[in-house]
Amino acid sequence: MDSPSFYNCDYSSEIRHINFCPGEVNTCDPAIVGHIRNPEQTIFTDEDASFYFYTDAQNLTYTWTVTTEEGELINTSSPDITVPYVYKFKYEGSYIIKVIAKDETGCTAAFISLISVTDTHCPNSPYGFKFETAEENLNYIWTVTDDNNNIVATETNSSGLFTFIPAAVGHYDVNLTTSGTENCRTLFSKHIFIRGCGGSVSCTENNLLSAKIHDLFIALVNKLLSTPEGANVNEYAKNEIAALIPYASGPEAKIYKFSNTQNYISFSFTENSIQDDIKLIKSVSGAAITSINLSRYNNAQAITNVITAYSDGTTDTNNGYVRNINFCPSEECTPITGVINIVKRGTASTNKKTNSSSKI
Repeated sequence: MDSPSFYNCDYSSEIRHINFCPGEVNTCDPAIVGHIRNPEQTIFTDEDASFYFYTDAQNLTYTWTVTTEEGELINTSSPDITVPYVYKFKYEGSYIIKVIAKDETGCTAAFISLISVTDTHCPNSPYGFKFETAEENLNYIWTVTDDNNNIVATETNSSGLFTFIPAAVGHYDVNLTTSGTENCRTLFSKHIFIRGCGGSVSCTENNLLSAKIHDLFIALVNKLLSTPEGANVNEYAKNEIAALIPYASGPEAKIYKFSNTQNYISFSFTENSIQDDIKLIKSVSGAAITSINLSRYNNAQAITNVITAYSDGTTDTNNGYVRNINFCPSEECTPITGVINIVKRGTASTNKKTNSSSKI
């Protein structure tokens, strides 16, 4: 089934993964169902971005295209590829990723996704800001705070221009307070993310606890992989969950949204998370997971692509990801040990000893 040109199709930035194009109706039997995903939290310029089509359908091949929002063709993959589609964006902006998935019978289905590409910003490089307004004679107070709400930079001027040179990787809030002779004080804010660039070293390379957290994570994953069908996963893997949870984002010693399919395992540490915190592809042979490569890991909040290694010597490249686990803790968490005992009524509030005797 040939597909007509995508560029005359209607689409909406608020509606994703819906095929609006006449002639591209998914009429495969069974229908091909899935969605496009880039596992990175943010796509940056001048770095390879990998795109995957997530589906439970088997033996599919793919043809990918990238266009601007205006419909200009930017790049096309080779036809009928099976590997992830990789493209390096040159400019910041919004783009449309389209994939045509084809099954063994030649039946095809098209899927689209609107993505946003951000300019790469690195530590120790100037990051310029400009406040644009029609108002005149304003005073500006610029303040930058880090993840812990510490003030890392401040400046007062009347130009509306500000340059921030971040010293480290992390998330920052750039806050601007404006005021004038006839204006009320007004606050503006912009959030930015400074990432490691130019082959930066992951924090796991120098953190003495990273290997331990990694092993706790692998132990949990392999325990989950062996969960019997119908079992309560939080009860079945309670020891492994309890060991890892001090380094995870969840407020409770539980995991949520657990899924163990033929192709992957996934779960989250919070009940209402929109996206899974963990997703790892399973070995084709059913082998155990022995490690994940954390060379790209910088912080728990960002989604980190990982290479998964299996006990049969095979690997899966970048299909899996992790987030909301602190693989670089500043100190080790030692759980408090103890046991809750039931106290008989009337004895819980007293420590008195009583002696009794009996007569024969």
